Amino acid sequence: MRLYDLCLRTDNPKETIEIAKKLGWNGLGLIIPYSVNYMKELGALKDNVKSLKSGVDVGLGIEINTKDSHDVKKIAKAVRRDVELVVVRGGTPEVNRIALETPEVDILTHQSDMKINHVLAKLATKNNVAVGFVFSNILLSYKRTRISLFSDMINNAKILKKYRSPFIISSGSLSAWDLRSPSDLLAFGKLLGFQENQVNQSMSDRILRENRKRLGKKWVMPGVEIE
Repeated sequence: MRLYDLCLRTDNPKETIEIAKKLGWNGLGLIIPYSVNYMKELGALKDNVKSLKSGVDVGLGIEINTKDSHDVKKIAKAVRRDVELVVVRGGTPEVNRIALETPEVDILTHQSDMKINHVLAKLATKNNVAVGFVFSNILLSYKRTRISLFSDMINNAKILKKYRSPFIISSGSLSAWDLRSPSDLLAFGKLLGFQENQVNQSMSDRILRENRKRLGKKWVMPGVEIE
């Protein structure tokens, strides 16, 4: 299986891609914060990545980070046809709920105050929005904060498993030096309570494959394509 680390942010794509390749990743998802100039910034990043000819498959996306839940759906719909990944950074309960209600969103990333209940898990399953478990949140936290965060992640994982909700495991790195190997993230996923095959599937290219179809001329809607 080809393994992908999605939801990465970096100011040095070349270094990130080179180290990711050495660690054993087949592909990456690089995201930039949403702004009014996102198309220009994405274009520059795409040209940068293309010039490297690294052999690593790289998908590009937008991260929506807002405290206004109304902006989540509006922005997600606006950028959906322009990017391969639409990511929402978890925030208030309202933002989390709207993200999971919006089919145009691919991933809701796990933050320290994000608690998943059965209602949110059902929304994630219904709308095929993956909940992201981000290792960098653990890496960059300390003492009681780390214990509390890890406990919340384990509880969220239990609920997601119960309702067979989609999820991803990601390093969530902010730089090349925050990257972790596939085996490291596999161990992290197992600690959360997931089975090895579930973690491997969460690190597949499933989301990118589907979205690349969406961006093609033959795609009509999920499950419907023009032959």
